[in-house]
Amino acid sequence: GDNGLLNSGLDVLSLYASNDALATPDMIEANRLLLPADTQYIEIQGGNHGQSGYYGLQDGDGEASISHAEQLAQTSLAIVNFLARLGQ
Repeated sequence: GDNGLLNSGLDVLSLYASNDALATPDMIEANRLLLPADTQYIEIQGGNHGQSGYYGLQDGDGEASISHAEQLAQTSLAIVNFLARLGQ
């Protein structure tokens, strides 16, 4: 079967949003088995699925309590910090 990135040897960052009703906490938890044990998980407080990119409104998504710009800024910062640690 497919074990995702589990044995890839890659450094992995998993970003998710607290108000995402499409990629739910249960789904994120279930997929932990497919990612390396040292995967870094970061939750964007107040974000939702649609604001994770430029998806627009998504049927069944939760309502964001932060702006799209704020969610993207937090996402970008998390990625930059993750990449900065790779070289250490």
